[in-house]
Amino acid sequence: MEMMFKRGDKVRIKTCPIFPSIEGKTGTIVRVRVAKKGEKLDGKTVEHSTSLYKVRVGKLYVPSYATEDCLEPCGKAQGVVDKRRGRTEPHTKNESV
Repeated sequence: MEMMFKRGDKVRIKTCPIFPSIEGKTGTIVRVRVAKKGEKLDGKTVEHSTSLYKVRVGKLYVPSYATEDCLEPCGKAQGVVDKRRGRTEPHTKNESV
């Protein structure tokens, strides 16, 4: 089974029955889990393996897990990763005169 998203991916929340106020906002995948066939999920038995995603929106970690139909991909962060600061900096070209 192939996962649509992986840890660290930026996603837009399409639907969230727990927190409707975050619908349309952008978040980050912080954990990926696979529910296996036959496992109980929300009181129902899973019929085929399903990827589940834990999402952080700002400082809020959404309780429970989201499925692929609740999320849509966002553009990747562009720039250069500054390893000392642990964040992406805008890519600038150094030009000499």
